[in-house]
Amino acid sequence: MKAPLVCAEGWDIGVFDSPRDLERAVEAVDVKEGIYECFDSEGVVLRLSVSRGDRVSVEEALPRCVEAERLVNRLRESLTMGRSPVETEGLDLAGLIEAVRRRK
Repeated sequence: MKAPLVCAEGWDIGVFDSPRDLERAVEAVDVKEGIYECFDSEGVVLRLSVSRGDRVSVEEALPRCVEAERLVNRLRESLTMGRSPVETEGLDLAGLIEAVRRRK
């Protein structure tokens, strides 16, 4: 898995520098309910799981699945919604991830 990692909860999208940062940011109860959609910086789908003691962990989904186009669409939608829309034309996946990071 290649950082930064992206985790979406509805229109709210977070960008994380490491798996550990992502694991600390999400809530175990929400992971159990499956409300997050997570990717690495190349669009590889990530799976969140909860172990005993409500410890959250992240790993690549198996079988390995790359959904870069889906991630691009999620990022574009998030950046163009709300009170402060961001121009996304011409931004590649890395540029979109950085735009989300700067928006927070």
